[in-house]
Amino acid sequence: MLRIVTTADTEILATAAAVERLPDEFPAVRCANPGMSVNDATLVEEILDGARVVLCRILGGRRGWRNGFDLLRAECEARGIALIALGGEADPDPEMTAASLAPVGAVAMAGEYLRHGDVDNVEQLLRFLADTFLLEGFGFAPPHEVDDLGVYVPGVGTGRDRRGPRASRPGKADDRRLLLPLALAHGPHRVCRGALPRDRAGGRQRPRGLELHPAP
Repeated sequence: MLRIVTTADTEILATAAAVERLPDEFPAVRCANPGMSVNDATLVEEILDGARVVLCRILGGRRGWRNGFDLLRAECEARGIALIALGGEADPDPEMTAASLAPVGAVAMAGEYLRHGDVDNVEQLLRFLADTFLLEGFGFAPPHEVDDLGVYVPGVGTGRDRRGPRASRPGKADDRRLLLPLALAHGPHRVCRGALPRDRAGGRQRPRGLELHPAP
């Protein structure tokens, strides 16, 4: 139902961590990184299969994935799928906002969640999308600011059960450093429907509601 399209692998990994915190009945979430795709038409069709809401955040804006983004938008419009389009920078991207197929306020709110970063914000973003566009009732909190810099503590996980009080939690930069070893451990995946974190025994554990697949 919910699709996250982003050129940042860290956002895909953060989404995988956030999905682990959501209720079992939460709508399915899939992620894709179009950065290495060689077949935009195939990728867009996979993204939109079963989708009702698509959030697309591209580094460099529309020019970062021009042909693929234009196709994605056209198909979303034709199928009546909500599209939230964002640039990959901190400041809003007027061209992507104008290309969105969603209320301006919802686009701005989604951008705020991702601008601040942090797995907590990504979780609340998913809840916001589900409640706003799918009329679910899971509830969500507004975006919260996190420190740009902080202290990284090796061995601290991203799950809620492994982290201390909010005041002592790692900030945006730290969350990304926490997630980076997962990306390195599993190698670069051109297109992901989530990430596969390792369990304590070293095996791979598939996050609920997410899949991993090769790039087309």
